[in-house]
Amino acid sequence: MRLTGMLVRPTDRCRSPGLPDSVRFPEVAQLVGLLRENASTYRALVRRYPFAYAQLRAIGDLLPDGMQVRSVDTVMVPSLPTVQYRPGRVVQTEPGSRESFMAIPSIIDLVDPAFVANHCFTYAGASVHGSETWFRLDVRAAERLRSPDVHGAFYLDSATAQLRRMELELSRPDRLPAALRAVRGVIAHSSFVEIAPGLSILESVCAVNWRRAGRGVTPRHAAELQTTVAWEFTAPPPDIERATAREIPPWQPNVWLDKSAIPCAATGP
Repeated sequence: MRLTGMLVRPTDRCRSPGLPDSVRFPEVAQLVGLLRENASTYRALVRRYPFAYAQLRAIGDLLPDGMQVRSVDTVMVPSLPTVQYRPGRVVQTEPGSRESFMAIPSIIDLVDPAFVANHCFTYAGASVHGSETWFRLDVRAAERLRSPDVHGAFYLDSATAQLRRMELELSRPDRLPAALRAVRGVIAHSSFVEIAPGLSILESVCAVNWRRAGRGVTPRHAAELQTTVAWEFTAPPPDIERATAREIPPWQPNVWLDKSAIPCAATGP
């Protein structure tokens, strides 16, 4: 798609959430429409060609010059998300556990009526990445949400409308549960890979829980890296391999990773 005469506006507080006015902001409404079409295409393709993918996860502590890996595991992820977006409920607790996590919205969540109704959308410019031009759509959680939700930046390929990158941060970290009051900010940056025409999945995730540090104490922030190492279709689309395996990074418990391996670490809360 080609957008001409686009006006780039600063991201402001979200006092009037919902779909952009197609008369006042036609280009922004067009981008949101493309994102919704993207999600509809994904949902239709997944129902016809179900699949699952394997994500390798490394969890550890981020220090000023790198990350100390504490644990590494692999999880299987279904093609349709099992966690649904709920306004102000992106911080959830694992069933049967006291561990909390940030539920990263999926492409389907981004066009869920509840998500749209509780966020504002603004166009934030275009950038060139190799042979692709990406449009940036900024999303901000509504001021009326009194508990943590997400702000974000979403990058759409102008040629295919596929989601290429997503940068999220937790809104209202000051409203986290008492057990998480040591956390002063949360970010999660994700990239996507196209595994079939019109079908993209998470390729990598870099997330950091920025913690408050006491005076004279070196801060240790909780960090997590994820990368997709394989996927397999139950019934693949035409001309697409049933299963694909990718190179596995050398993540192991007690391994030290240089700060360059944690790209989101350069972005503070």
